[in-house]
Amino acid sequence: MDTACPKPPALRLTAGAIPLTVHATEQTGGAPTGMLAAEVEMSAALQGEMVECCRVLVAAAERAGVDVEPILRDFGTTRAAIEDPEQRIALGVGAGLWHRLVEASGDPDLALRAVELSPFGNFLIIDFLGANGGTIGGGMEALARYFHVVHPEMAIVVAADPPDRKVAVVSPEGGDFALAMTLTRFAHLTPGGCTPTRVTLRRAPTRDATLARRLFGPNIEWRAAENAAWLDEATWTRPLPHSNPALAKVLEQHAKSLGPAPVTTLPDRVRGVIRRLLPSGGAEIQAVAPRLGQSVRTLQRHLAQEGVAYQQLVEAERRLAAEQHLADPALTLVEVALLTGYSDETAFHRAFQRWHGTSPSRWRRGGVQRQAQPA
Repeated sequence: MDTACPKPPALRLTAGAIPLTVHATEQTGGAPTGMLAAEVEMSAALQGEMVECCRVLVAAAERAGVDVEPILRDFGTTRAAIEDPEQRIALGVGAGLWHRLVEASGDPDLALRAVELSPFGNFLIIDFLGANGGTIGGGMEALARYFHVVHPEMAIVVAADPPDRKVAVVSPEGGDFALAMTLTRFAHLTPGGCTPTRVTLRRAPTRDATLARRLFGPNIEWRAAENAAWLDEATWTRPLPHSNPALAKVLEQHAKSLGPAPVTTLPDRVRGVIRRLLPSGGAEIQAVAPRLGQSVRTLQRHLAQEGVAYQQLVEAERRLAAEQHLADPALTLVEVALLTGYSDETAFHRAFQRWHGTSPSRWRRGGVQRQAQPA
């Protein structure tokens, strides 16, 4: 996960955004899953990611001695908003906040440390869907159907890979966090645990080897092509002791009412990753392809089949980012250039002149009649 991230003043918490609440009352003590009456309320048009993804990272950063208050203010949010489970965070804000907190802590393992600070239930309906899947495998398959509720650009993919079952997280970034969160959830739900026979992670090895073993088990392959775990048949079919089939049906009905996972084209997904990487200047295809679970050659081939070249998508995102950032008078032209992925103002000026036939400063002053449109 890249850590360098300049301040993006244009990005803000989606204030009062999408209500996501679970009102749960345990009727019998000790069982956080089966003995549960749940009411879920959420807009069908999901936007942004669940606030829990950011809340736990803020908590981990504080434990590492980071003064988080100025960082939260930089991103236009507050501790109260981060602690409110009804909030959803705009995707760009969430990604930027993650990068800034990791950078401030100096700990590349911060996101994985945060996994252990998220108690069961904080992911609301997703936690309860998984816990009421009957078996670990059934719970994993439920998560795969509805993981877009957590983050609309993340997905869990379950596949048979004899003799095991493979659970992979497809995500522009943060896939190791999502995989660890998934495995630890099920490990705590059953006395038999949920230890994979094998795990592959795209990231470099953790500094803290014991943390990695706690989250993923002993058999980890680093710098791999994907974030994935393999579970043997005994683990896959292991019963979840508090699973309630009747509650599972109710939760599935609620989850379906939230709307289907967003349908996006490959170019859309590529542009989404580019958008996140531009501020750090790392939007090369070599950085983007692994975040989509593809090799560089495979991604280039698939884009060609869609009739588009990778560099066209980079140019489109840079142009859109430039127009959006220039609309913020608080940003200098140098800051706009950096946020648009250029290392210096001269290169940015040449590109902008090519796009608009005028300079960024003149465009900003309104000397050219225009309306910013996505490229």
